[in-house]
Amino acid sequence: MCHLMRALLVPSMQAVQALLPRLSQGDPAHKMAVAEAIRDAMAFAARASKGFSSQTKMASCGCVEPFLEALDVFLPALQCNEKGDPRSIVHAGVRQFLHRMVVCLDEEIFPCIPVAIRHLVTNCTEPRDLYEFVPLISQMVSKFKGKVAGYLKGVFVSVVTTIWAVLSQQSDPSDSLLIQDLKLLRRAYYQFIASLFNYAATEIIFDQDRETIFRVLLTLIEGTLDCSDTNSQKTCFGVLRKVISTPGMVPKQYEEDMNQFLFKHLIPAAFSAPSKPEFDLNDAQNILTLGEAALCLKAVHARCGPSMLDFLRNSYFPSFNMPPALVNEFLNDLVTDAKVFKSRFKEFFKKLR
Repeated sequence: MCHLMRALLVPSMQAVQALLPRLSQGDPAHKMAVAEAIRDAMAFAARASKGFSSQTKMASCGCVEPFLEALDVFLPALQCNEKGDPRSIVHAGVRQFLHRMVVCLDEEIFPCIPVAIRHLVTNCTEPRDLYEFVPLISQMVSKFKGKVAGYLKGVFVSVVTTIWAVLSQQSDPSDSLLIQDLKLLRRAYYQFIASLFNYAATEIIFDQDRETIFRVLLTLIEGTLDCSDTNSQKTCFGVLRKVISTPGMVPKQYEEDMNQFLFKHLIPAAFSAPSKPEFDLNDAQNILTLGEAALCLKAVHARCGPSMLDFLRNSYFPSFNMPPALVNEFLNDLVTDAKVFKSRFKEFFKKLR
C-alpha cells in the first residue's frame, strides 16, 4: 500500500518542486498561474488523503511515510518571497494540506508543526492570511490537546506577536474589507487562546515569560470591552474566569502580579463592559456575557476574599460617587450563591441606568 500511495503522490511533489523556482519569474499574470498550479498540485495530494480520517488512520494502512515526504516537499513553499495574491494562494495550498494531515496523522506530524508555523507567520502582514491560519493551530490543539504543547511553546510568542502587530496597524475606516478581516482575525485569536484552556494546553501560555503572560491577559481584557463582538466578549470573560479559579494555573512567582491585575484590570472590565450604552441588557447574547462577567467577580471574591470587598467599598465604587445604599446592596449580593448573584448583577446595571 505504501509504494502505491507514494506513486500517487510523487507527481504532485515533483510538480511543486519544479514550479516553485518559477514563482518569481515573469509578469504578474504568469506568477498567478504558477501559484495556482502549485496550489492545485497540493490540493491533489490533499484529496488523496480523503480515504483516511480520524477513525481510519494512515498508520493502520502503512501510508504515513509518503504523506510525510509530501509534507517535507510542500513546507518550503511557505518561504516564497512573492507578495500579495501569489503568496496567499501558495500558503492556502499548504494550509489545506496541513489541515488534512492533522486529521489523518497522529504524533508523526508533531516535528513538522514548529517549522510550518514559523514559515506561516514570517513576514505575514495581511489579516486574512493570519485569520485563515490561526484555526489550523486551534485544530491541532483540539485534537492533540496537551500532547502538542511542547511543540507549540517555542512558536507561541511568534504567533501572538505577529497577530498583535497586525491588529495594531492603522486602518482606513472606509476600507470595509480590511476592517472585516481585522475583526475576523481578532475573533480567531480569542478562539485560539480559548482552545488552549478548553483542551488542557495552558502551559503554552503560562510557561512563557512574565511579559508575554500578562500581555495575553491584557488582550483578553480588551476583548471583554469590545461590544461590537459579543461572542468574543463572552469568550474572553470565560477564559479569564478559568485563569482566576483554577489553582496553580498562574506560576507562583507571579501570584502578586496576578492579584494586581485582577484589581487594576479585571474588576473594572466586569463593570465597564455592561455599563456601555451599546451593551443591551435585554439581548440574549449580552445576558450570557453578563453572566460570565458576574462569575468572574465571584471567582475574584473566592480568591481574594475581604480584600476585594474593601477595594470595592473604599476605592472603586467611591470613584464613581455611587450611592452607599447601592454599594451595600451589591456587596451583599456578591457573597450570595452564584446563580442568585448573576440575576442580581443584571438588576444592578438596570438601576445604574
